[in-house]
Parts: sequence; structure tokens; C-alpha cells
Amino acid sequence: MAENKEIQKMMANNANVSIWLDSYDEIFSDFDSRPYHERSLSDDFIHEARKMAREKPDRKIELHLIMPANQRNIEIESAIIKSLHSYFRHISLTNAQDKQKTKKRGLYMTVIGLILMILAAYLSNKQDPTFLINTLRVVLEPACWFLVWTGFDLLYAVFYKINANSEFILRMSHSKINFQEY
Repeated sequence: MAENKEIQKMMANNANVSIWLDSYDEIFSDFDSRPYHERSLSDDFIHEARKMAREKPDRKIELHLIMPANQRNIEIESAIIKSLHSYFRHISLTNAQDKQKTKKRGLYMTVIGLILMILAAYLSNKQDPTFLINTLRVVLEPACWFLVWTGFDLLYAVFYKINANSEFILRMSHSKINFQEY
């Protein structure tokens, strides 16, 4: 028994992320009844893994899933490890695409907003503006400010949020995952 406690301490201290499980089902969504290799991950599991990984500054993550000895099944564990790696690699690819789309959309919106600002400034300086030119200027000014600020928001705030999530997912996609018993 003392040896078991010593192993538990060692795993908790040396492993980057150690998660204690009572069954394999705790990794997956309660609402998904498909086989383990197809099931979607539990939001609680991902949240806990993210929280624990955030506490570990090391670049590489080693994920230890700790199960009761009498509950372990090597075949199921192999399928779960493949499923976890597949999930995190898929999400990593999706996040990379989202980052690219967000950056492109933010840049487009900012540039279009700046072009419309120049057009609005040009219309403001026209001699003897007509009703149509005044109306167009009134419509353009809030539109260009909206486009510029939304573009900057996409480039900085939203991109930062996606990037923060991407780092965790990328770390998990390259992590070493194993099951251990207690």
C-alpha cells in the first residue's frame, strides 16, 4: 500500500497532466453512445485538461490517465489514445484554418473601412455638395468606423483568443498519452 501511494505521488509530480478517472466514460460525452474510437470528448474532460496544462509552463505535455486497476482494458485504452490524438489533431487543423480566416477577414474589413474613410473625407471636402453626396457621406462615416474597429477586433482580440486555444490544442495533439493504474 505504501508503494502504491509512492507511485501516485511520483506520477502526480513528474507527469505534466495527471487525471484520475473512475471509468473510461469520464473522458467522453454522456450523450454519445457510439464506440470509444468514435465518441466525442466530454467538455468537462477538455476543460480539466486545459486547466491543468495551463499550470504547466513546459511546452510538451505528457497526459497520464489514471484508472483503477480492475477497470483497465488495454484494447479500449489503445482505441481511446488514438481517438484523443485524432481529435486534437483535427481541432488543431481546424484552429489553424480559423486563424487564417480570421486574420484575412480582419485585414479585409480594416482595409475596406480605411478606403471608405478616405472616400468619406473626399466627399466632405467637395465644393457645393449635393443632397446625394451629403447623404452618402453620412452613411459612409459610421460604416467605415464600424469596419475599421471590427477589423481591428478580429485582428487582435478574436485572433488572440483563437491563438490561446490553439496553443493548448497543439500541445495536446503532440502529447504523450498513457493510462496508468492505482
